[in-house]
Amino acid sequence: MLKLIPTVSCLALAGCLSSAALAVNIDASVKTLLSTQREDGYIGNYTDDL
Repeated sequence: MLKLIPTVSCLALAGCLSSAALAVNIDASVKTLLSTQREDGYIGNYTDDL
């Protein structure tokens, strides 16, 4: 039988904790992720040569 494990998103957690350090970490993570976005909008695992 499949067990479901409840998860909490980092944004929901940040809202509950009001942690400045967590907010800085989330901001940095989003900026890093968005910096990988290609001009066509793609963010993913595959390189252009595939």
